[in-house]
Amino acid sequence: MNVEHWMKRKLHAIAANDNLMRAWRLMMAYNIRHLPVLDEAGQLVGILSDRDIKKHALPLESRETILARQEHLESIRVGSVMIRNVITIAPEAPMQDAAFLLKKHRIDCLPVLRDKRLEGMVTTTDFLDYFAQTQGQPAE
Repeated sequence: MNVEHWMKRKLHAIAANDNLMRAWRLMMAYNIRHLPVLDEAGQLVGILSDRDIKKHALPLESRETILARQEHLESIRVGSVMIRNVITIAPEAPMQDAAFLLKKHRIDCLPVLRDKRLEGMVTTTDFLDYFAQTQGQPAE
């Protein structure tokens, strides 16, 4: 089976000049852990994960620090935190190739590009669905 059969096509993206608080809100609103970072032309320039944001968040110790954390995250631009050397895959690639790349690079998502254009994303969660369905188990 190819990546394009399992990838998510409806993506939520962010720009490098957006702040981490906006990225966090997008992730929480759509229950996602990765955001592709696109330039003005819609080209992929990076990837941002929830772990990248958590590395830059202040510890939450009291009610007073909630506002401090929000202000801190608003002060940091996505472009200063995002991963720039993004590992990608083509939509026609076999799922086994995607699994190999995820494991080799110890990452949880692969943007799917066709002719340098972002078409989707395949994640470790998609692999759980793939495994469940190919082993005869229904995926939700």
